Amino acid sequence: MDCTNDIRPFAAEFMNTVGFPHEAKEVFMNAEDAIIADDDLNNLFLRLKRQFVIENEIPLSCALDELTAISESCGIHEYTLHFVFVMNCMDVLKDNYVKEGISEEIFWDTADDLRCKVLECKQVKEIWGIFHAPWYRGFFAMTRFALGRMQFELTDFGHGTYEKNGFIVNNDDIVINMHIPSSGKPFDREARLDAYRRAYKFFHKDTSTPAVFVCHSWLLYKPQTEFLPKGSNILDFMTDFDIITREDGESFSNAWRVFGKYAELPPAELPRDTSLRRAYADRLVRGEPTGNGFGVFLFDGENIIR
Repeated sequence: MDCTNDIRPFAAEFMNTVGFPHEAKEVFMNAEDAIIADDDLNNLFLRLKRQFVIENEIPLSCALDELTAISESCGIHEYTLHFVFVMNCMDVLKDNYVKEGISEEIFWDTADDLRCKVLECKQVKEIWGIFHAPWYRGFFAMTRFALGRMQFELTDFGHGTYEKNGFIVNNDDIVINMHIPSSGKPFDREARLDAYRRAYKFFHKDTSTPAVFVCHSWLLYKPQTEFLPKGSNILDFMTDFDIITREDGESFSNAWRVFGKYAELPPAELPRDTSLRRAYADRLVRGEPTGNGFGVFLFDGENIIR
């Protein structure tokens, strides 16, 4: 990979294929042009790209720290710089998918996460960019992939021993962990089962045994069954799992996921324009805790084992 090539054509292809808003594309291409016009900044980008994604000499966090350090002096917000850097590296990742025999469909589905994070950044920080770029370590390491509606990666179970229908999961067993991107795409049972089936086929090699799926998320917080509206896709998602641990917190650390840029407002001032926002705003007004849950289920390749 010749990282001295002008990647603007790939950047345009990338954002068009993934489906970025027009305003976001303008901001990022203007930042790209400004970087290329500044020899020192362009050389920095090329060096960091080479060291991070081509030669694997530095972790992503080091590259991001260098960009943060120069963001003010170059007049480009660090969140925007972080996005442009990650996008600059996606052409190498695409080539790596080809080398590993992973389909282009999976690459583009996985790359859609950048669109999700860009929209989150605009909604929460009111800036076009990404505000948690270290998340992409798993994507560039090619350990995390989007398969249908969700993202999956292998991990240790890490929660003691779990038993279901005579099948035992031990603490150190490798299981399939999932993440749910804020893609705006359907999250109903059909979409979830499709994702589980794809992940089973992609990760699970021993078809004589069920695959073990896990998730740690605010979406699996058990008390939601008491205050979310009936018919919620979140409540239906919770029924996929045996939820085996629960964490309560006095502050709602995931408030930004629900309320966006309004997350820091006092509870009484939070927006109530959706059923989810109303449910959480009312809970916070009452001073009741929020939190996370850890869930697990077994999957036979077609269906969840009940």
